[in-house]
Amino acid sequence: MSNPNYQILKSPSEYRRCQIWVPDLTDPLAAINVGDKYYSLLKVVPDEQKALELAEKLVKRGDNVVLTATPKGSAIWVWEAQAYLKSLQKSSAPASPPTQSANSAILDRSQYQPCKIKVPDVKKQLAAIEVSGKYYSFLKNVPDRDKALQIAEKLTNEGDKVLLTQTRKGYLIWVFEPDAYL
Repeated sequence: MSNPNYQILKSPSEYRRCQIWVPDLTDPLAAINVGDKYYSLLKVVPDEQKALELAEKLVKRGDNVVLTATPKGSAIWVWEAQAYLKSLQKSSAPASPPTQSANSAILDRSQYQPCKIKVPDVKKQLAAIEVSGKYYSFLKNVPDRDKALQIAEKLTNEGDKVLLTQTRKGYLIWVFEPDAYL
């Protein structure tokens, strides 16, 4: 039963996690990039057989569908024909002092709460911060402020929401995880 609108991706190396924007929505969607297409997360179905049945229904309806395995079950992703990656200059970001970069914020310790999160497609918990009810996973520690801002700028140009925090050892880079849970 080979259908070009229905794929099961066995390995995370077959896709790239990202965030996309679609017309008429103000917030980004959790997504994966496969080839030159973006697929938004529809839902995670614990039972694999039910996920396959739902995928078949979506395909019959005319949707292009991709399934991936997650610790919570099968993630069902649907192709977004009008999706795009976008710089975050115009998106809402937590109130914070401006920095040299218009797209990233260096948060004061009072503006975030450390935590651990889980995301689809990753088995282990991730170090994260919670800001205004949204979760940002730890990406890396960069000793140099200018280098941290440069990395943050590159990530925002690729469509990620990025925040920075400062420690004695440098600047921590955090990336928004729209599909995170505790």
